[in-house]
Amino acid sequence: MKIIGLFLFCLFLLGCSVSLTPQEQAVRITSNPELVKGCEFKGEVVGKALIAWTASRLPEKSMRYLKRNAHAMGADTVLMTYAVGSHVSATSRGEAYDCSKKKEKE
Repeated sequence: MKIIGLFLFCLFLLGCSVSLTPQEQAVRITSNPELVKGCEFKGEVVGKALIAWTASRLPEKSMRYLKRNAHAMGADTVLMTYAVGSHVSATSRGEAYDCSKKKEKE
């Protein structure tokens, strides 16, 4: 019974980690609307995190989900519109943009 409990606990820990691909890590987060002028709007994006080892890790985890979701939409930049956290959850919201064509024009 102890082995089953240990196994389930380890599975839980693996499920809580959020690792990003290099492409997902490259997604830029900004609060400056000037940086997304001329970029293609891809849509609204959300990152939510629930329960981490410490509450201080929740915003980081939320941002990782935000980057992952933005990348899945074809975006390389997120304009943050909302972020809130508590001791058990964190939510980040933003607008996803593809600014790669903007860079080519410049």
